[in-house]
Amino acid sequence: MVSELKAELEATPVRLTPDMLPDLYRGKAVRLMSETQNLNGSPKISGSISKQPWELTLGVAKAANGKGISKLWARRKVADFEVASTLGTLSAEDTNRTILVLALEHQIVSAQTSLVAVDKALGRPTGEKFTRADVPLNLPAGWDYESVFGGKGPLL
Repeated sequence: MVSELKAELEATPVRLTPDMLPDLYRGKAVRLMSETQNLNGSPKISGSISKQPWELTLGVAKAANGKGISKLWARRKVADFEVASTLGTLSAEDTNRTILVLALEHQIVSAQTSLVAVDKALGRPTGEKFTRADVPLNLPAGWDYESVFGGKGPLL
């Protein structure tokens, strides 16, 4: 087991996540993500094994940009802010404001944001009159029509 994990990256500016790295166990992965414009240098991971220093330098010279990675990073960073709020190192108001900005910037759903879809297609041809129709609804699973409304249910 590697404990007291720390990560460093020589890029400027860089934002790493998660803020608090978990202990590393044999056969288990630890995911570390960063947001930076220029990836120069190599990430260095350090910690201790049985109180002895341990260090690993990763090669990222051939790393490629990828679509969607920023969304994964942003979701993980939102979790960091929520942990900071729970631990009391960040106020609830600051947490909400920071999460809102981050979620809007990366277009992700969070506790402070949601997505709205707008359908611009016409639903009724021009000139056609409006009609009215009753639409049958299903009762929730396990509900019995007679118990709720009395009498027999409508035949559909």
